[in-house]
Amino acid sequence: MPQFELAVFSSQIFWLVIFFTILMVYTVKISVPRMRDILDERWQRTDGFKIAADRFQSEAQVIFTGNDKDISEAKIKAHSLMSEKIFLISSDAAQKKKIFHGGYLKNVEKAEAELKKSLERISADVEQDTIKVTQLIIGKIMGFDASEIDIQKHMNNNIKVMVANGD
Repeated sequence: MPQFELAVFSSQIFWLVIFFTILMVYTVKISVPRMRDILDERWQRTDGFKIAADRFQSEAQVIFTGNDKDISEAKIKAHSLMSEKIFLISSDAAQKKKIFHGGYLKNVEKAEAELKKSLERISADVEQDTIKVTQLIIGKIMGFDASEIDIQKHMNNNIKVMVANGD
């Protein structure tokens, strides 16, 4: 094998040292600084992203806290509005109920008054008809005419007796 011959062995060591030195200088002076710059830039970006993410997270937390506060305030406001509206509706319903019952009672009283008047009128008509029928019957059976005043006196006396007896 030619690489292990002593005659060329020293030249191979020489060129090995030369190329190793050139490669080492290239690596230390050019490649490593470039890779370090790239890694630093990536590190800064990553740290920048982390810082931005932390900032966004804190802003989001502030917004969420504000939203929670706004939601709580809105719930309280909605609850108070609902309570107020329920109270107003209840008050309005109670007032309308009073008006209805008042009108209803007035209508009932009015109807009762009309019924009473009708009853009195009908009673008077029945009384007059009874007097006329009684006059006719007395005239036919007894042969004389009785006056309306006499018949009315006898009817009033009989009614008082019937009321006293509970008939």
